[in-house]
Amino acid sequence: DGRLAGAVCSIPAVKGVELGPAFDLAARPGSRAQDPLFLRDGAVVRDSNHAGGLEAGITNGEPVLVRGAMKPLSSVRSAIASVDFATGAAADPPYVRSDVTAVPA
Repeated sequence: DGRLAGAVCSIPAVKGVELGPAFDLAARPGSRAQDPLFLRDGAVVRDSNHAGGLEAGITNGEPVLVRGAMKPLSSVRSAIASVDFATGAAADPPYVRSDVTAVPA
């Protein structure tokens, strides 16, 4: 889990990683976050994938689900409140469009 999260977080602008439905599961009791096993037509199956395809660092045969959350681009068209460090007075910084995408060029 840690290596996958680290790989996703190595992408510039990624600030969060979710493995499976982790954030949804964090609000549930443990009894509603399990992936029970069933025998169906001679095969062991699961009706859910709450583990996100990984258990104890090993894939379990289900799809591996990894999501990264990216911060928004810092360039905005409207002025953001700021302070002039030299005078301490309120100041509006100039508009500079430096970031147009978070994907490497």
